[in-house]
Amino acid sequence: MLTTRFDKTKIFIIIILMIGFFLRIYHLGSQSLWLDEVVQINISEKPAATIIENIKASADNLPPFFHILLHYWLYFGKSEFAMRLLPSILGTASIYLFFLLGRLLFNKEIGLISALLISISSFHIWYSQEVRMYSLVILLSITSVIFFLKSIRENYYLAWSGYVLTTTLGLYTHPYIIFLIIFENSFMVLMWKKYQCVFKKLVLSQVVIGLFYLPWMFIYINLINNSAGFAQNIGIMVFPYTFFAFSVGFSVGPSIAELHLYHSISLCLPYLFELIPVTIIFGVIFIVGLQALVKDKEKAIFLLLHLGIPMLGSFLIVQHTNITYNVRYVCMSLPAYYLILASGISHVKRKGYRACFILLLILCSSFSLNNYYFNEKYAKEDYREVTKYIGTNAILNDVILITAPSLLVPFNYYYSGWLQRYSFMANQIFINSKISNKAKQELQKYRRVWLILGRLWESDPENLTKSYFDKNYRRIDSKKFSGLEVICYEKNIDLE
Repeated sequence: MLTTRFDKTKIFIIIILMIGFFLRIYHLGSQSLWLDEVVQINISEKPAATIIENIKASADNLPPFFHILLHYWLYFGKSEFAMRLLPSILGTASIYLFFLLGRLLFNKEIGLISALLISISSFHIWYSQEVRMYSLVILLSITSVIFFLKSIRENYYLAWSGYVLTTTLGLYTHPYIIFLIIFENSFMVLMWKKYQCVFKKLVLSQVVIGLFYLPWMFIYINLINNSAGFAQNIGIMVFPYTFFAFSVGFSVGPSIAELHLYHSISLCLPYLFELIPVTIIFGVIFIVGLQALVKDKEKAIFLLLHLGIPMLGSFLIVQHTNITYNVRYVCMSLPAYYLILASGISHVKRKGYRACFILLLILCSSFSLNNYYFNEKYAKEDYREVTKYIGTNAILNDVILITAPSLLVPFNYYYSGWLQRYSFMANQIFINSKISNKAKQELQKYRRVWLILGRLWESDPENLTKSYFDKNYRRIDSKKFSGLEVICYEKNIDLE
């Protein structure tokens, strides 16, 4: 009987892993790289010896582990599919780790449910298809938590060594892994009576972690000092938004581009028919999960600290520095959130109701994934097709004008043509008089201007840009791509 149960669990987890891997490689190379991915690749493709120095000089100062890992992965290929395959593999491996953590903290059933939920998670798939470090952050953070639990419960050398190694690598991947250490220490203080026998080993292991991380620690002390004094005014709405993003990713309701542009809750009004059902479904299951945890004080403390401390810590950092709050920065809280959901589903006594809850979550994820894969509104800017289009239709005395400097980086990554490229913000050309005349004179040298507009700047300055060119030039071509618009203007000879 025991063998049969083991075989069923093994079969289920294999099926879940296959589903998760398929969803992470599906349409993997269909979208072009966006700004952050190109910046990441530009750093990682340099010689390994110079990567660390380049990171130190960059704006974000993110630690070097993923950069170096990607550097060697690039030997397998530099297509979008090949480069994104690395985070997809890391994301798939995390599915199995969700199962292990659920089994370790609860039982096999909750482990399987949490693995199933993360395998179809739009949020997790989003970062498993992006050439950034966040799939690695989730993998290392959950591995660190597993070793932490095994260390304090079983207290053997290999577990402590695994905890030191994975936590150190996590810190060298993203600095917010420090919040895991804070959560773990908070848990140990609250559960002092039960785990005081291993407290010295925990302190010793964290001293070793600190010594390993010491070289990079000084860099971040300098970063925090330089970023102090520019606090941002963000409200507590970032917390419900974080839970919503954990639930269905970024492809339900307003797109990320809309949220960045308008910063208004009124954006949600046209999407209430989507947002309300999703919020109710995940909210009810989450509350049931919290109620299930009431019976076990230790698990409740563990998961609530794991869930809350990274979010609260990131929120407090924003209040005192110019470092932004971003859901991806607190992705190490994701395992706790999905374990609470899995606990809520498992707590329902009737199997039929449990199946209905799982089906509802699958439907929500399917809706989000359908938008993610096929709805252009939520797609990345298509620099790849834009550069092909301009390369096919441009002539010798043309010039390319890009309306924002950030668009120039991914455009240059794909564009290998001969045309001169300029990047001016609209207010530089048409509002700032010191720059205006010089910019306009520069453009007058060329017969035709290829104007590239991004969706993040669809506001008054951009409309001013279009108005200027429509008045002083003749529009001869126009085409829209995912997140971008290309307009070709020719000098209006009659106005000269």
